[in-house]
Amino acid sequence: MARMSRVEVFAADEIAIVHVMNRTVRRCFLLGDDPVSRQNYDHRKVWIDEQLVHQARYFGIDLLCQAILSNHVHLVLRSRPDVVQERSGRPGPDANREGTRCSNKGFLAMSKAEYLTLLDWTARRQRADRAGATPHQFAPLFDRLGISAETWCQLVRNFSRLFSVVAGKPTSVDSHCSRSGSHRYRTKRTARELMATA
Repeated sequence: MARMSRVEVFAADEIAIVHVMNRTVRRCFLLGDDPVSRQNYDHRKVWIDEQLVHQARYFGIDLLCQAILSNHVHLVLRSRPDVVQERSGRPGPDANREGTRCSNKGFLAMSKAEYLTLLDWTARRQRADRAGATPHQFAPLFDRLGISAETWCQLVRNFSRLFSVVAGKPTSVDSHCSRSGSHRYRTKRTARELMATA
C-alpha cells in the first residue's frame, strides 16, 4: 500500500510533532568520514547545524532535536500554526532568546533547564542502576498529562511500538482522521492498555 501524502496526514492549523529522516544522494558519506575517499567532511555537519538553527528563527517550526550523521540526518520538528497566526507584518515569527525555536509557547510550558532535567531523569530511569526518585517539579506535569511517572517512562521506552502515524491519548488518536477524512487513525491495543493504567 502506498504511503499517504503529508497533506493527508497533517492539517496546517494543527500542531504536529514529526520525525524527519533524510539520506544523502546515493547514500554517499558527504557529512563525515568517507570510507572510499578516506576524507573527513565533519565541517559540513557544522554548516547544516548552523543553518537548521538559523532557519528555525524564521519559520513556524520548532527544531526539537537533531542528529547529523555521516550519510543521513534525523530531525524532530514541531509545527507551530499558533506562531504563524501571531506574526506581525514582518516575515517570519520573532525568535526566542536561544534562537532554536520560534516562540516560548508550547504544549508543556517549561524552561530549557526543566526540559533537560526531565530528559536526564527519563534517561536515568531507563537504567535500573540509576533510577532515582521522580523530581518534585514533574508531578504537576504528569498530572496535566493524566499519566504516572512510570507510564511516562514506558511511553518513552516503547514509543515506536506504541504509536505509528499519530501519537497521543487514545481518545485523541481515535478521533483523528486524515485531512480528507478518508483515513481514520486508531490507537494500538498496547498503547490503549498502557494509557488505561495511567
